[in-house]
Amino acid sequence: MANATETVVERELLIAASPETVWKLLVDPEKASAWMGQPSWSDPDNPVPAGSSTIEFELKPEGDGTRLRFVHSGLPSAEAAGSHAHGWDHYFERLEIAARGGDAGPDPWLTGDMS
Repeated sequence: MANATETVVERELLIAASPETVWKLLVDPEKASAWMGQPSWSDPDNPVPAGSSTIEFELKPEGDGTRLRFVHSGLPSAEAAGSHAHGWDHYFERLEIAARGGDAGPDPWLTGDMS
């Protein structure tokens, strides 16, 4: 349960792939790199250090796809939650492409190619 000082990011989306496919994309490091790239999460100046927040995924079959419910809790401020919400929205678009068997391509946030 969230306390009064933490902020939560929640998303729910329907992905056109089986729960097994989505799960593998979430937990297999090689498959996760197809949509999330190879970011460096160990930045010592990060206001949300590794291990200080919690991410929960709930996957439910829905028709031919999967309903993904996502909760990122333990974020220390509204600013951190806003930043993470923006990032998750970006990466969930890439996850949907990868789940359909497509190539999300290099992540423009990591390559600097924002064209």
